[in-house]
Amino acid sequence: MTGAPVERLNSPPRRTRRGFTIAELLVAFTLLLVVSGAATSLLLNTARGMRTQREITATEDGLRTMQQTVNMVLWSAAANPGRIVTSSILPRLEGVTGTATSCSRIRVVSDLNGDKDVSDPLEDVELYLQNQAVLGRWSAGATADTIVAPASALTFAFQTATGGSVACATSMPTARRVLVTIEAPRRSGGTQVIRRQWTADLRNFQ
Repeated sequence: MTGAPVERLNSPPRRTRRGFTIAELLVAFTLLLVVSGAATSLLLNTARGMRTQREITATEDGLRTMQQTVNMVLWSAAANPGRIVTSSILPRLEGVTGTATSCSRIRVVSDLNGDKDVSDPLEDVELYLQNQAVLGRWSAGATADTIVAPASALTFAFQTATGGSVACATSMPTARRVLVTIEAPRRSGGTQVIRRQWTADLRNFQ
């Protein structure tokens, strides 16, 4: 028995799967490069800014330490509770080098504990600028330590009680205070500087 012919239904045509065209790939690659470049630039700028801020903070911390150190040394300058009269170890404050009214290096001799000598730590101190660093020698014959580096300027101007200038070359019998100025680069290799200036009283010069 012959069956009736089966009519085949026409199936919908298959959709051919398309890939990316070269033009689309080029556009996507270009966009990727632009976004990557912008992200890299942002990261580099952020890292550079953080490094600069760290350098500035380190410089400001160093200057703050310098101010505290200088104040401590000058406040006790020429202390002489043991009544030393020997000229070679006599407590004193003197400008070692500099101009007539502005010293770049000072020496501070004191008898802090009253034992009639100046050989103990902090009893024979020198502060000066050398090789772009502020150095401190804390006792006679000792090796100097770095207080601030880098530093570009350091001056000590001795003044009377009324603000008049006292020559650095003298023994400073009339000095009552010291105007201290220090400058340091804001960051390594930069041209801008941080300048700190303050006045320290000489408590033992009364």
